[in-house]
Amino acid sequence: MKSLILFAILCPMLCLGQTIKFNKIDSLPNNIQDINAIVVDSSKVVWLGTNHGLVRIHNNETKVYWDPEKPSKYKINKIVVDNHGVKWLGTYTSSLIRFDDKGEIEETSFLDKTGGQFQLVNQMQYFNNKIWMITSDDYIISYDIATKKTTNFRHSVKGNIYSMYVDTANVVWIGSTAGLYYSSNLKKWHRVKGFSQTFGISKNGNDKWAFGRDPFKRCVLMYKVDYSTVLLSMTLNTNSTWSEMVMEGIDDKFLKFNGMDFDEKGFIWIATSNGIIKYDPIKGICVHFNKKTYPKFKVAEVSTIAVQDYKTIWVTTSGKTIYRIDLVN
Repeated sequence: MKSLILFAILCPMLCLGQTIKFNKIDSLPNNIQDINAIVVDSSKVVWLGTNHGLVRIHNNETKVYWDPEKPSKYKINKIVVDNHGVKWLGTYTSSLIRFDDKGEIEETSFLDKTGGQFQLVNQMQYFNNKIWMITSDDYIISYDIATKKTTNFRHSVKGNIYSMYVDTANVVWIGSTAGLYYSSNLKKWHRVKGFSQTFGISKNGNDKWAFGRDPFKRCVLMYKVDYSTVLLSMTLNTNSTWSEMVMEGIDDKFLKFNGMDFDEKGFIWIATSNGIIKYDPIKGICVHFNKKTYPKFKVAEVSTIAVQDYKTIWVTTSGKTIYRIDLVN
């Protein structure tokens, strides 16, 4: 027992061999009150979607893109980056904005697709030259980048929507407060066993990940190798296609996972209601950084997380607080 206690105390040092350095970013304008999204592009540039513009952070320089003549245009809730480095911004007002590295923008409104009322784009994904979105009034909208054609579908997934994912077989997956759902035709939806709530769906290469709560309300991370094999075997509605991951090192089994990202060494970084977790999916070991296990950790709940590289992590908390976390060997 003593050896286990000693391991728990020394785990952050032994497993990571790293020192955490916090850098609070104080260069954001005062009128930015909410950071809704954060992504890091292939050039290691950090982009923030906020209630008052698109923010670019690179080499300690901050630039805000904003249209004072049309303030609602840059009220951004989601950001995705396509294969050409173009940023796509989902807004509060039923529109999609294309933003390239030259600062040129193109706005597409789908107000006519949402009953004529402004709706929030609350989830986005780029896949197969299309931008997929879910709006706050339960529409799934597909925007074809090449043809600029917009198609909308009404979904019937229960609960509040937290995440979406479109796989290589064009199956749409939605995570909500009622569980994990999927549909191959956007008409009939099926519920996956094992989740009472699903907060996020993501991928890393061919690996698919979903996190949320199990039927006992405990935090759970599940893994799936290849959606296409599920379709071929016609076992979409069974529990065998998703496997729960072992996560040793988490004391609080009722944590809420808020987001995740992956570094180039294969580790998974998870934003939680109590700090961040570095997870080794091969060994099933977690290193939990919070104020209790690591006194230098300065934040409690982490809302979003983005990995710049294996030694630089960006996190946001509630409101406009953003930190760059440097991991020093």
